[in-house]
Amino acid sequence: MQVKTSHCNFRCIVPAGGLYHIFEEDLIDGHWRIFKRTSQDGLTFSERGNPLFELGAPGAFDEWGQADPSVMYDGVWRMWFDAMDRSYHWDRIGYAESLDGETWQIKGTVIQRGIAGEWDEKSVHHPVVIKDHGWYGMYYSGCREGEPHNVRHIGLAVSEDGLKWQKNGIVINAGDLEYVRPSNPVFFNQRWYMFYWGYGKGIHAMYLASSANLVTWIKEGMLRSGTDSRNGITASWAIADEDKIRVWYTTFDNCEVHYFDYHIIIHE
Repeated sequence: MQVKTSHCNFRCIVPAGGLYHIFEEDLIDGHWRIFKRTSQDGLTFSERGNPLFELGAPGAFDEWGQADPSVMYDGVWRMWFDAMDRSYHWDRIGYAESLDGETWQIKGTVIQRGIAGEWDEKSVHHPVVIKDHGWYGMYYSGCREGEPHNVRHIGLAVSEDGLKWQKNGIVINAGDLEYVRPSNPVFFNQRWYMFYWGYGKGIHAMYLASSANLVTWIKEGMLRSGTDSRNGITASWAIADEDKIRVWYTTFDNCEVHYFDYHIIIHE
């Protein structure tokens, strides 16, 4: 059921106002930038416009770029994103708001990498934010100093307003994989499911984890994989329907977007 739909390095999809709003990233002249497309059916995307943000001023936390947008609409458009300063290191997560989804105002940093000895002391990266029963949960990747990649494990932070966050520690350990990156948890048949990205032994693949409470996650194993880096799976985003979960995902080198419908095996 894989269907090629478009070309973009997408990170999240937000249904709002009768459209699918697709937020993506791209590396332009050495700087990461965030873009937006729209779609009426989630299959055919519009051409993207200009970057949503200017680069930060000299010395700013996002001077070298913004990437990995996680966006929601709850009366106001809200975005959490990776920020890169002149050190070219992913060590902060920023926050921005918009009234129309087109014109955005960056509010500043909301999460920084941990202090020495903490699991995310080297980096914080790839935020994915959800809102459930009035509280916000942010899943993000991070690692310790000395670990070879910036996205070794997936951690959780919680917030009452999406601005002030309390870190809860690692919730999905990379295990045998070299690194992992979260996707959005989606609620279906009384359980949460996360179609997350993992890399190991030269293969980019999609893995599945499930949870009853958004805190304790059970790894369900590899779900889909490419044969090498050329068609390996990277980012994914899921939206629940009546009898299935629709999952969009990109392939590694050419950023093609595909989707498939996943039918859950009910946990007894």
